[in-house]
Amino acid sequence: MSGALTGKRIRYSVDGTRKPYWEGVVELASDRYRYARVTVTTKGYEGHVEWVAYDHIIAVRSEQGRWIPPQF
Repeated sequence: MSGALTGKRIRYSVDGTRKPYWEGVVELASDRYRYARVTVTTKGYEGHVEWVAYDHIIAVRSEQGRWIPPQF
């Protein structure tokens, strides 16, 4: 398990949905399997937990509050 993404807020894409991106907070991240367990914060879907592939992560919120491309 990697701590790099843990606790970070991320934006990610979900195939087959109309929303351009979803947001959530990473609870667990696995660099080996390249998946993150995310608690969803997208309006109307708050609190759901799902697994997100690293390939679907669009941006990570930085300490300054800016959204930056992920670097794995």
